[in-house]
Amino acid sequence: MARVFISHSSKNTELAADVRGWLKTDGHDVFLDDDQHDGIKGGNPWEERLYEGLRWADAVVCLVTSDYVISQWCFGEIVAAKTLGSRLVPLAAEEGLRHPLLNDLQHIAYHSAQAQDRICGILREINATGGAGWPDDRSPFPGLRAFDVDMHRAFFGRRREVNDLVRLLRSLGERGEGQIVVVVGPSGCGKSSLIRAGLVPAMADEPGWATLAPFVPSTDPVAALSQELAHAARSTPSQIRQYLDEDNGWFRTVEDLLLAGPSPPRRRLLIVIDQFEEILTRSSTTGRAQLAEILRPALAGSVQVVVTLRSEFLDSLLADPRLAQLPIHSVTLRPLDTAILPRVIEGPAQLAGLKVDPELVSRMVADTASGDALPLLAFTLKQLATGLPRGATLSPQRYHQLGGVQGALIRQADLALTDALTANQRASNGRSRTDILASLLRLVTVDEIGQPTRLDVNYQKLPPPVRAELDTFITGRLLTTTSREGTVLLGVAHEAFLTAWPPLAQAINTAGAALRTRRMLEQAAAEWENAGRSTSFLWKQDRVAAAVSDTGAQLHRIHPDRPEAKDTTTGRFRALRECREVTSGRVDLGPAVRAFLHASIRHQQRRRRRFFTAVAAALVVAFAITTIAVIQRQTAEEQTQIAEDQKKLATVRGLVAQVEARRGNDPRLALQL
Repeated sequence: MARVFISHSSKNTELAADVRGWLKTDGHDVFLDDDQHDGIKGGNPWEERLYEGLRWADAVVCLVTSDYVISQWCFGEIVAAKTLGSRLVPLAAEEGLRHPLLNDLQHIAYHSAQAQDRICGILREINATGGAGWPDDRSPFPGLRAFDVDMHRAFFGRRREVNDLVRLLRSLGERGEGQIVVVVGPSGCGKSSLIRAGLVPAMADEPGWATLAPFVPSTDPVAALSQELAHAARSTPSQIRQYLDEDNGWFRTVEDLLLAGPSPPRRRLLIVIDQFEEILTRSSTTGRAQLAEILRPALAGSVQVVVTLRSEFLDSLLADPRLAQLPIHSVTLRPLDTAILPRVIEGPAQLAGLKVDPELVSRMVADTASGDALPLLAFTLKQLATGLPRGATLSPQRYHQLGGVQGALIRQADLALTDALTANQRASNGRSRTDILASLLRLVTVDEIGQPTRLDVNYQKLPPPVRAELDTFITGRLLTTTSREGTVLLGVAHEAFLTAWPPLAQAINTAGAALRTRRMLEQAAAEWENAGRSTSFLWKQDRVAAAVSDTGAQLHRIHPDRPEAKDTTTGRFRALRECREVTSGRVDLGPAVRAFLHASIRHQQRRRRRFFTAVAAALVVAFAITTIAVIQRQTAEEQTQIAEDQKKLATVRGLVAQVEARRGNDPRLALQL
């Protein structure tokens, strides 16, 4: 929640304590100078601590009384807050009273029934758009992570692009009704930072607009959207998902959001989706279609969607039949001009009260080379600024020790790898450098064009040795953890880590085919799950065999944990016939993928058994039919022979009769007969 400084006269301590109480109840961090927990401790320099609190605060709640109006120190607090850019919220404790320095701001009556709700609502809005304070102990450089909403004050160098985007969203005629604004640019050029730390805070100040916190689609884009809607509506993701599935549920949800704010009713809702290429690389076709089905009618109403997309995925986005119903307006973001890089270095440092030697700035700009290396520059600056107090100077000697812009990340990754190996030796688990790189490959996928991209995994479900190894990279700020619906997700801080550190880049290159196949398996497994595990979504034998070969998956006749387990990966088709269990090989295959592969294999086994059973039955029937035919033929031949024998017997009998008749009177003829 928001960080709040309560500005009050020393004669209104009880009123200030009351305000502090209900702000704390709503979850906000509060600075009240004479409070024993949140205020100035005995023996501390009070004036310095007050200015530190003002720099720290996102908002300053001014408790306006007659004593407050005449207080020179309170006057100074208001001036300092305005200078620092903090949000001022006047709370009038006396009817009709206004402070002359706050005359242009709406005063909230302290004794009104809605005072608490209005104040807390304003603070929640301030928090959602990143706040306005900057704690003295916070680094102004994000490292490998993108600048997020809460770092908007440290975001420099893209003011023109932010203003252009704001103007575009204001102008329906320029962008076109019902169109998604797609910010397109190469990896590392700052797309995520632009919309998170630039666009979202700027649109928060636009009258009539409400904004959702930016999110990434991941494997289930509708679930990710539901989570952000639930957070904004103070509901649950499952409840929002239920609304979205109902007729007109989307419009009802948006309408409730727009009317819920403390400010005058808003007319437009801004939804920001970062790394939209995940719709194509990680989401299932079903999830893709569901998102398009939800957004299409929303775009025709009060919703505006802005997404970021890597350049190489624009053609795929336009060609996808499920997304074709979503018209787009593309905006190209070019890498930052090197002439602006000094501002990117000096601006955040000035915000945090740090000094930078001009010679160091020139050297860092030269070492950065181009605007698409911004993540490496930000990481280096983060390393330089870590642990420095306000008023300190970024050291050229420290920069040299880090190895410059290109060497800082490599050095940090090498240290993390060494720490991981040391931890393995202490644990005596026998895991090697290759094992650690294999653990990092769990966090990587490769798209259709061979570009490595990040892959978030469930941190809690990783084996303990793997967690211990990856923790060293988390400590080195190369990996990050985020919480989503109670699940801790682990991922790389920035995709630059995947290509800038040679050992990992080589491992990714070696395992490229396996990683690409794993991505296809993950998509297929997701579609299979979404379809209720329908057998029509399972793969056939040839495709399964190729996937097993690419990923090195191990197929076992019995459960692999048993000592008598025997690997049958030699002879792929025999292994498929005899498989009872699937385990990971060259790359880690998650439970969903292993279940999908095993189900595909078992389905093919059942089909094969049914086929051979049908063939055997057909052979039995054919043999029976053949046997019956032979018997019938033999019977017919026997009947024919009997008929011929009977005919011959009749002829003989006729001749004998004639002989008997002629024997007396014509013995010669009788003899001939």
